[in-house]
Amino acid sequence: SEMPDRTWARRDLVSAALASAFCMAGAVPASAIPPLHMLLLPEQGGIAMPAVEAPPPMVLYTPPSVKGMSSPEAIALAKHLKAKGAKMYGAYWCSHCNNQKQAFGAGGARIIDYVECAADGYASQRPLCQQKQVAGYPTWEIEGEYYRGEKSLEELMVISGFKL
Repeated sequence: SEMPDRTWARRDLVSAALASAFCMAGAVPASAIPPLHMLLLPEQGGIAMPAVEAPPPMVLYTPPSVKGMSSPEAIALAKHLKAKGAKMYGAYWCSHCNNQKQAFGAGGARIIDYVECAADGYASQRPLCQQKQVAGYPTWEIEGEYYRGEKSLEELMVISGFKL
């Protein structure tokens, strides 16, 4: 049986009063409070809502931040690598990747082209890493050649042809 219009009007009035009270108290924004008839079970006069199972929220992880100062040489090398189109493939959880970025310092690490390969990493480019068949981290791609493992700045200078 249908609910009389007065009952719906009374419920909407109660819902509006509750929403107003909560909003004025700063407890929740007005848009967060559903109408009362949406809160009631169908047998109480509410609306039956289909059960929808939402997927769990995806958590994305970021690599640790680089905090050290960059030397002028590290900045120059980072700019040189960027100009050559070099890429460093890594993962947020990889300690060697973090060490590699720390060697450049904060300024240099922002310049190099870092590619996140972990599927749950922020701005993940996992398909690119799979396409390039990156098997370990860090991996540097410099002029079409791949160099696996953590490299000193001096090694990167030699590999990339950087001259001070």
